[in-house]
Amino acid sequence: MESAETSPEDSKTKVSKRAETSEVASGKQVLSWREEYDLKLRKNRFYTLVYQALSPKFKPLISQTTDSAEAWRILKNHFEPTTRARVIQLLDEFFNTRFETGEDLGLFLC
Repeated sequence: MESAETSPEDSKTKVSKRAETSEVASGKQVLSWREEYDLKLRKNRFYTLVYQALSPKFKPLISQTTDSAEAWRILKNHFEPTTRARVIQLLDEFFNTRFETGEDLGLFLC
């Protein structure tokens, strides 16, 4: 009977250990609450950085998600020239770029 009973100290220890760690979605790695907080904070900062860097015409592409990895995948799929038609479109845009009077020359030197 002694093995079935637990003291109040034992139950506190078990609860605190569970509260300190959390499993990542993959289930392979266990993070402390601080590591999990830091991970979420970095993900949120990255999403904010990407969202603020986008021009307003492309923001609707990632407005449906708040996950930074998903937002990056959406943008990668949109801008990566994987199809022949997309490569041709990008080449056409590149070769049709012309310097117009009054524009900053620094744009074309990059």
